[in-house]
Amino acid sequence: MQKRDLMLTGVIENSMTLIYVKDLDGRYLLYNQPFADAFDLDTRGASEDRGGLEVLLGRDDVWLDAELQPVWRQNDLRAAEGSHFIEEWSDHPELGHLTYDSIKFPLVDADGEVYATCGISLDTSERSAAERAKDEFTSIVSHELRTPLTSIRGSLGLLAGGVMGAVPEKGQRMGVDQLRGKRRRCLDGGSRRGPRNSCREARCHLRTLSAG
Repeated sequence: MQKRDLMLTGVIENSMTLIYVKDLDGRYLLYNQPFADAFDLDTRGASEDRGGLEVLLGRDDVWLDAELQPVWRQNDLRAAEGSHFIEEWSDHPELGHLTYDSIKFPLVDADGEVYATCGISLDTSERSAAERAKDEFTSIVSHELRTPLTSIRGSLGLLAGGVMGAVPEKGQRMGVDQLRGKRRRCLDGGSRRGPRNSCREARCHLRTLSAG
């Protein structure tokens, strides 16, 4: 038993993920160093002459972050009923807004009674920031492309209508991607949630390009 406890302690303390256990009233019973680092507990504990791995024991999330405590409390109550995955977040004084993918689940005693909840959280802040940057870039590019393409389509409509005079059949065949339908698919192809499409040149009739 002692050997197993030592192995479990080694796994918990050397894991890169945040691991923590709370009783059913939301008070912390256990947490590892990555958890203490994520909430800057070494600094906060110094004011009480307590280490980062001790200062939160017996305390709840009101002391940790009073603003987020109601959200975390609801997640813990759900965990007491059964395991679930959830995205959570916190604020670090130096690192800023942090995002986590978490799994939370109940811990049961020898009689099968739930006595605590455990959480394991993976910091996904960099991935989330990259996804937001990609979405923003796609939105900007789509806007910049839609504006000139709309003008081009209008101009082609004028030409096809004969405003500038008759256009020879040879002049009506242009190496331009078909704007109708394909324009939307090309612009949406870079969306994170949308389908991946490719654009290609196609020979088409001027009246086809200008059609609404």
